[in-house]
Amino acid sequence: MVVPHIHRIRIEKFRRIQTPLELNLVAPNGEPCQTVVLAGPNGCGKTTVLEAVLLGLGMESLIVRDLDKSQREQHWRVTLDPGAIIELDVSLDGKPAVTWVRTADKHVIRSSGTEEPIPASGPKSMAVELFSSWRTPELVGPVHPLGAGNRPRDNENNRLWRLKQKICDERAREGYQPPLSGMSKADTWLHRINVAWNKFHGSDGTRIDARIVDTQSGDDELLADLFVVRGETIVCPIDRVSAGEIELLSFAGWIILNDFKGGLLLIDEPELHLHPQWQATLIPALRMLSPGAQLISASHADAIWDQAYGFERFLLVDDSDPRSLAWRTATPVPAEGEPS
Repeated sequence: MVVPHIHRIRIEKFRRIQTPLELNLVAPNGEPCQTVVLAGPNGCGKTTVLEAVLLGLGMESLIVRDLDKSQREQHWRVTLDPGAIIELDVSLDGKPAVTWVRTADKHVIRSSGTEEPIPASGPKSMAVELFSSWRTPELVGPVHPLGAGNRPRDNENNRLWRLKQKICDERAREGYQPPLSGMSKADTWLHRINVAWNKFHGSDGTRIDARIVDTQSGDDELLADLFVVRGETIVCPIDRVSAGEIELLSFAGWIILNDFKGGLLLIDEPELHLHPQWQATLIPALRMLSPGAQLISASHADAIWDQAYGFERFLLVDDSDPRSLAWRTATPVPAEGEPS
């Protein structure tokens, strides 16, 4: 997969953002910011910025809810209003950044004064994912490892289902026996999940494990599930943990199963269902799981805001907001012909 990083975002006449908005996502050392937090009141355009990034990269299929990837691409196309402009300065795999431009009638890469169409295969090969603010995981109970039955589609609602299905499938392939040497794939996944789990739960002695389910349903096929265990005692299946713990497992599970070590993670309201203490732990935990990723999040939480450096924070407010007026008053406006 190609690893993108965003250096600059410019949006005009797109959804909530009508007057030009430009965000410089470059750190003082000249490298793209690794953690970016967008804040501001409801309706200020935070989600618009995240969706503009996806549109600018040609990955608007990630915006659609409840559809697998093939259906998204077949059933949803974006038509920008006339006059809408999305510009992204993007570097791929550490190469120098170039400008990707999307308007109502073109999607091109602009470099050295020339424009070239973006190859259709380009966006599909990029390591990019969106965690939207409407994410609601499907709770499906025990699963059939390697059995007939449906397999979860690759969409946002199925992240928890896919986590338990893939781990239980792998355990079934191993015969639920310890490997002869080293760690199995399922145990490697579970180990990484439990490192993240322990970062939030401390030393309470709990962990996540895959177990066969003792069912009285008369089903001839084996059932399995992921459980919270303490020692060898089952506490509860993961479908019964708190909403905040499900958030954690959804984030960590997706990153681990996809081996997402670097790329672009867009997260709308990462604080959903999390206690302030866990809100403050989330960004460091995601950084631990995916150290090379660029995290761009839209948030209302002080704890998320506090995890970013000053140059990584962007407060979006309307021009009529007193804070906008104060900023414009304190910031010199360049004369005509001068660079802004």
